[in-house]
Amino acid sequence: MGRPCRAWIGACVVQSFAHFTWAQAGRKVKDADLRSALDLLIAANQPLYMRECGIMSRTQVNLIKAVLSGETRLTSTAVMQEFQLGTPRNVQKARMALEGNDVIGKTMNGYERLDPGFARWFGREFLGRPIRPFGGT
Repeated sequence: MGRPCRAWIGACVVQSFAHFTWAQAGRKVKDADLRSALDLLIAANQPLYMRECGIMSRTQVNLIKAVLSGETRLTSTAVMQEFQLGTPRNVQKARMALEGNDVIGKTMNGYERLDPGFARWFGREFLGRPIRPFGGT
């Protein structure tokens, strides 16, 4: 079976989030229900997230840190130094691996995370701050 595509990841995230929201809410969904559903989604997927990070190289993890921090010029000297990415070739190899595994995706403005639950978990675990799950940092 091939690797998942962006649409599949998005559909799974939406379906899981909807399930957890429905399970938390009564007839009317409140903001607290959405926050709780997101927490449940992240908790349910945490073993997968931990496994994914466990098999990534240090450069790949650092590249995700850069992407989630909003960096777009990943091979600039300043970004490579700040995030300890090594050489432009290291960045290219890490980027290709992360894109190939549908962890990040190319946009017109740089790169984006594909799984908002993973991004929020990663931000909490590796950056010490939450990442907004559906856009922005």
